[in-house]
Amino acid sequence: MTDILAYTASDKEERKKLKAEQEAWRSIEALTGGLREKLSKKEQELEKKQRAEQKKLQMIRFMLSSDMTVE
Repeated sequence: MTDILAYTASDKEERKKLKAEQEAWRSIEALTGGLREKLSKKEQELEKKQRAEQKKLQMIRFMLSSDMTVE
């Protein structure tokens, strides 16, 4: 790994490629307006709602198995 880093640091063309790649990633992030972060937050919200629904279903199953009514 250190050999690769040393080569990249010492080779002008490799540094140029690395800089271009970094700039491309920055451009992609700027163009998407942080969509990746927004998507992650939405996924977390969805998971939270799904867990809440699972808890409700478990409670209903328990109540029905105990001859209780849902009301």
